[in-house]
Order: sequence, then structure tokens, then C-alpha cells
Amino acid sequence: MLHDLNSYHFVCINPQSENLELMDERKCLQDINLFPYMFIFKVVERKGNETEKCLNLEIGQLIGKDLQKFDALKNPEVNEFRGKMKALCDEVVASRNKLTWYERVQYQYPARIATNPQLASYITDRLQEDQLLLSVQFDPSMEGQPTYTFRVSFDMRTRELLDLALAKLSVTFVMDQPAENYVLKTPGREEYLIADVPLSQYMYVREHVCQDDCSSVPLVIVHRKTIQGKF
Repeated sequence: MLHDLNSYHFVCINPQSENLELMDERKCLQDINLFPYMFIFKVVERKGNETEKCLNLEIGQLIGKDLQKFDALKNPEVNEFRGKMKALCDEVVASRNKLTWYERVQYQYPARIATNPQLASYITDRLQEDQLLLSVQFDPSMEGQPTYTFRVSFDMRTRELLDLALAKLSVTFVMDQPAENYVLKTPGREEYLIADVPLSQYMYVREHVCQDDCSSVPLVIVHRKTIQGKF
């Protein structure tokens, strides 16, 4: 009796006459290092820890040696080191899995935030009446989305700007989800403004003000699910 499609993968023969499990289904056939004149694929049922197998395969490609060859050595020092490193990695993974959504975003995409909230004189001199000029666009991947311009105090916090932008957007569009499902992002970068700090404390904002004191600082609003898919 056949199982689900995801329960199977291909096995072929590599140039060393060894069975090679093709666990990465995104790889093109032309990129597979097959045994010469043996373009034969066998469908087998998946067994064992697929994640660990893929990781071992990537490590083997990185160091230029199959990890199975280390197992064949039966060297106690090598096995002890590998065991300790695996335990350390498992501990790190377990600790990361306990992180909240905001902590995961800040860990994986750390925003550049100045430690000192006070602005230097060369930055304040470029501000007009101690205010920031910001342009906020909602989901730029969708066509026809408007861009709103705001002039706000330099010490306005991220959450306040997001609430202000979503309130203005809700006048034109129906917002069927709460404001907590959206975050501010710098355009063209994986940098998310989710920390509860003044906008002027973000290095991205400071750099833009220093480079151009006339144009607005561009920001975009994206849904949280666009980030969750990258974890």
C-alpha cells in the first residue's frame, strides 16, 4: 500500500559507487553528481531524521568529506567532539524555539538601533522644527497601494507611527485585521522597526536624514505572516 507522496524520495548512485539520497527536491537533475552512464533513480521510502540527514549532507559538502567516513573511522576523540557539538547545537535550537515572535524577528533581523536616544547636533540641525518627514506605503508588492506622508516629532515611537498610518489607511480601505498583525519595515532591506523606541533612534532614519534633509524617510507596512514564512 502506497503512502503519501511526501513519504518517498529518490536514491541514485554517485561517482564513488555509493547510494545517494536525493532529499533536496529543489535541486535540478543536471546538478546531481551521478555515476557515469548510470542515470538510474530508485524511489524509496523516507527513513530516519530527514533534517539531520540534510544537515550532515551540507556539512559534508562544506568540509569536502562525507560524514559517514568519520563514522567508519571509529575515532573516540572525533565522536566525542561531534557529540558535544551536536548537544550544543540542540541546546541552541531549544533556546531559540522558546523565543517569542518579536524576539525571533529581533534575533534573525536585528535592526540597527542607537544606544543613545539623544540626537547629535549635526542631525538636529537638519530637522525642520524638530520633526521627521516620513513616507509610509502599505504592502508595496500589491499594485495601487497609496503612499502617505507624515510630519511627526522626532521622538515619536514606532507603535505610534504604525497606528497613525493604519488609521489613515482604514479611511480608504477596509482593514479586516488588527493593527498588531502589521509591522514597519525599511524598503529593500530585511530590517523591521518593531522595538518600542523613538523613530530617531533607528540608524536607518538617522542616516537618511544626514544624507538628505529634504526628502522624506521611506518606510513600508507589511503583514507579520510575510516574516513568519522566513523563519
